[in-house]
Amino acid sequence: MTTNEPFAVFLDVDGTLTGDSFRFSQRNVNAIKKARAAGHYVFINTGRALGNIPPELLSEFKVCDGFIAGSGTYLVWNNEVFSDVSFSKDFLRELCRYLLSRKDLWAVFECKKSIIGLHNVPEEWGVKKFVTDENDFFTVFADEEVEVTAVGTLPPAEFDELFGDRMRIIRMRDFADCIPNGCSKDNGMKKVLQALNIPKERSICMGDSENDLDMFAAAGFCVAVANAAPKVLEAADMITDSNVDDGVGKALEKLLHL
Repeated sequence: MTTNEPFAVFLDVDGTLTGDSFRFSQRNVNAIKKARAAGHYVFINTGRALGNIPPELLSEFKVCDGFIAGSGTYLVWNNEVFSDVSFSKDFLRELCRYLLSRKDLWAVFECKKSIIGLHNVPEEWGVKKFVTDENDFFTVFADEEVEVTAVGTLPPAEFDELFGDRMRIIRMRDFADCIPNGCSKDNGMKKVLQALNIPKERSICMGDSENDLDMFAAAGFCVAVANAAPKVLEAADMITDSNVDDGVGKALEKLLHL
């Protein structure tokens, strides 16, 4: 890969940059720093909404030029917010009404400030606050803006029929990511490329999960870590080592000749 001109790199976090903790490995950090020193741009592109990014993980983002959060709902570059999208309160009331009627489903509302659960959310999400009434986002959580909603364990087909025309529903391995229409990892990426005046051909993305496939389709070169979902491995131009074996750093070193 010729690197005489600057490239823009977009990195997923969970399962890609991180392994068993919220820290980036030293090799990954060093590769990102070398890439930027060589004149390239590196951005985080995560499905986590801002309120679902732990402080220790958010601090790791500082090694990059900026970050796209919530699958394109929130974009920060040079400490300036370029995009900020959330669900309307009226839509959330309708969504809560449906989810509260389905005891077999759980949900996590990923907000700008925190995360809020509904029903029996798996413990690993670390939810402390819960929706108990369809009007809660008008009352007890009125100050929260919901950027992404995770619904598990995989909602039925009727869920798509009821809400699929008003939000993007990405089915993951054991839950569905629900995102405001017009937002996606690839749209966030396109906004950055346009601002930098860098063509698609000089963009690189790396990921592991189904919500990275939009990003893969919009990038010039796609890298999957070895632990990626089967569909992601199939879509990749290159497969690097796993997230716990410095896969991102190794790929950056190879592709950008660092």
